[in-house]
This record gives sequence, C-alpha cells and structure tokens, in this order.
Amino acid sequence: MPQGAVSFLNESDRLAKLKMDSDIRFVAGNMMQFRNLAKPIQAFGRNKGSTIEIEKYQKLTKATGTISELQSLPMNKPNVGFVQVTVAEYGNGVSYTKKSQTLAEYSVDETLKKILAMNVAESMDQVAGTEFQNSDVFYTPTSTTAGTLDKDGTVSTSAGAAITSAHIRDIIRNLKTDNVPKWDGNSYLGIFSPFAMAKLFEDTAAGSIVDLHKYDQPENLINGEIGQYFGMRMVEENNVLSNTIGGSSHNGEAIICGFEPVVEALVEPESTMVENWDFNRFTGIAWNALTGFKKVWTNSSDNEYHLVRIHSND
Repeated sequence: MPQGAVSFLNESDRLAKLKMDSDIRFVAGNMMQFRNLAKPIQAFGRNKGSTIEIEKYQKLTKATGTISELQSLPMNKPNVGFVQVTVAEYGNGVSYTKKSQTLAEYSVDETLKKILAMNVAESMDQVAGTEFQNSDVFYTPTSTTAGTLDKDGTVSTSAGAAITSAHIRDIIRNLKTDNVPKWDGNSYLGIFSPFAMAKLFEDTAAGSIVDLHKYDQPENLINGEIGQYFGMRMVEENNVLSNTIGGSSHNGEAIICGFEPVVEALVEPESTMVENWDFNRFTGIAWNALTGFKKVWTNSSDNEYHLVRIHSND
C-alpha cells in the first residue's frame, strides 16, 4: 500500500454520470528541446554509483618562441579540470479506484498512462533545461543593434530592447572569437522561446532575417528546427524558456549552445509501473527515473564556455 497521502480518481469525477463521447481529448503538450540536447554519458549506468566525474583538459599555452639547436623541447603539465554529475530520483503518479474503472465507458488505465507520458516528457525536459539555463555567460540586448556580453558569471546589465538579428550576429562573432566549438561541427545551436523567435522574424533592419535556409535533408532536422541564420541552427520551445528577457518587458529568452554544453548521467531511464492494493480495489500508475544533468564548462574556472543565455538583471 502506498505511503502518505493518496488522491484518487473515482466514480464521482464524472466518470459514470452520463453518456460520454468515445474520443478522449488531452491538453496539448509543450514543445520540448532540452532533454534531447543533453548528451548521455555512455559509460555510466546501473551499478556505477551515484556520481560520475568528467575530466576536462585545458589547452596548452601557445608555443610561439623559437628553440635553439641544443635546447630541449619544453615539457608542460596540462591543466586538468573536472565536473561532477550527481544522480537524483524523479517521478510522479496517479491513482484510481476499481469502481471508477468498472463504471467508466473508456479505459481509465490507458488514458492515465497517456497523461503520465506527457508528464514524464515535460518534467524531465524542465530538469534538463534548468541546467542549460545555468550558464555563467550572458548576453543582454541594450538597444536594437547593440548588447553586452557578461562572462564573469553574473548578468549585470538591464535589457533595453527585444532580441534582434543584430544581437545574434554579435553573439556568433563573440563565440567564434573566443573559439567556442560549434554544436555539430558546422553550426551553433540557438533555442528560442516563441516570443524571442517572433521578434527575430519581425526584425526588418538591414541584414536581418528575411528568409531562412531551405533544407533538402529534412530527416536531419532537430524537432522544432525552423532554419539557419549566420551560422546558427534555430529551434523553438515553450516548456522552459521565458517569453521575456529576465524580468524586463522585452522579448525574449534564448540559449545559444556550442559543442556538448550539458551532459546526462542516466542510470535508469523513465519507466512506468502499475501497483494494485487493498484486494485490487485501488490502482496506482507512476513513472520513475534515476538520472542527472550537469553543465560541463564554467568560464570562471575553465576559461571556456559553451553556453550563452540571453538574459537581463531585472
């Protein structure tokens, strides 16, 4: 028998009061991106402990000095950093009575499983997305053509405009200047809230987004991908990101990603379980997962970053 308070779907919840339409309608699910963008750590899994340590090798200092004929080659110790990913447990469930299942004109069991499936996807995407938002590098639009890049771990500028194509070009220029590796080796990846994406399409300034690249290989698109601009692939989501830049009135939040910004230590993927108790009078359906997400690079300690969050200190 489950411990703690349990709330049941029962016969009094309209299930057997009147003739019902045979089609069941569900609330629309959100557009989700972040869970699928976190790279799983392949060597991690069951019986591997609760924490995994990821090593990060820093670049060596540039060797620009000459070496004389009899001089030995300089030997340096590489700077090795690390980040730890800790596994946590996540889950949720619903319960119902045998009476409600018996009297209802449709399968309560299958209907609740569909609701749980949506809850799994949105919940785990939120957990992953929160780690993407944990960027320590921020970009704040201060006007329609300019912005501030904060790389000290704290967003210290107030937004003065909504996101425009000029800001995207500025961010990409900085990513290339700082030698941030690209998401897929060819392009960076931008995840935009719906209002942020809309503002980009409303931008009519010279050099703004007029028409996006038309793909001839749709099977290679990320779910929700709209196109490319200035060396950045663009996807839209509405499950995690805000439609405003911080607490300002300007639109809207976005995350620009380089290569492998967040990893996932997956021990047990989400699974759905069914439990009966009190002589099968009550049934519970729940999902459970053991996993963890972690941002890999921190600019203050690694002098390297793979995430930029469009944000404001408002």
